[in-house]
Amino acid sequence: SGFVISRSLVPELDASSRPWVVARAFWIKRVYRLLPAAVFWASVLVLLTIFANKTGIFGSLPGVLADYLRALLYVENFPTAHVSMTYYWSLSLEEQFYLVLPLALILLPAIRRPLVLAALAVGAMLLYAIPAISEGMGYFRFAPLLTGVSLYRLTASPLYARLEPTWIKGPLKPLILSALLAAMLFAGSIYWTSTHDPYVASWDRWFVITGAPTLIVWLASYDRGYVSLPGLGLVLRWIGNRSYSIYLVHVPVLLLTYEVAVRARHLDGWIDAPIAWIVALGLGAISYRWIELPSQQLGREQWYAAYRVRVA
Repeated sequence: SGFVISRSLVPELDASSRPWVVARAFWIKRVYRLLPAAVFWASVLVLLTIFANKTGIFGSLPGVLADYLRALLYVENFPTAHVSMTYYWSLSLEEQFYLVLPLALILLPAIRRPLVLAALAVGAMLLYAIPAISEGMGYFRFAPLLTGVSLYRLTASPLYARLEPTWIKGPLKPLILSALLAAMLFAGSIYWTSTHDPYVASWDRWFVITGAPTLIVWLASYDRGYVSLPGLGLVLRWIGNRSYSIYLVHVPVLLLTYEVAVRARHLDGWIDAPIAWIVALGLGAISYRWIELPSQQLGREQWYAAYRVRVA
């Protein structure tokens, strides 16, 4: 997000004499892009809690309603008691980032931005060395977001071209990607099992959340196929386009699958989980077609009215 959003927002801000108009247009697009589907599926979770919660898997209605309010106010990532909408924490983090980044870019002089943002990113990374702080930072993810912004700034420097890994080709490419992913899994397993050594666990957490993803985004930023895998492009693109709806859908579907399985007295994870994910993919596709695409189109129209017309 740090890299992609910076790449779309920074050039417009730098080229415009009216940065606040650019920021307003950006916020309008984000609201129409994310809010309709988020409200719809959060409301579905509330309805399921009321009408399909015999097992109590969805949690208590007061708790779910409190979650619902936090999710729609985009503060679900603040430490508090959560019920079934805990997963909205990452969406809350995104929205906070979308609010703060344009403000920071406007208020920071362009010449100082790279230095300030890089310093903040490094500072956030160093905080991972303090276990007590590292755990709390998981709710906010300053380091990876700022690293993404700094990585975008790197693309404008001559160093970026010199760093291009042109040697990644042929059979070496899938081996490097597999090694990166294996390292992430290995570091993640250490993090979850190294409670006896919080220092080690905190740096493994950094590698999983910031280090390895930064390497992957850096490789992808050249757009030369360094992280592409033959034969998977269409599948990954289909999933990628619908990933937001799948993210919103998957928890309600998994919880409902458990509810149905218990009522049917046939609880079998090896059967229930694949069925749940197939349903989640299907509902994600429907949500993308009937909620996301129309709201995105509306957002583009509002963006054009707020930005292009005013600039012209």
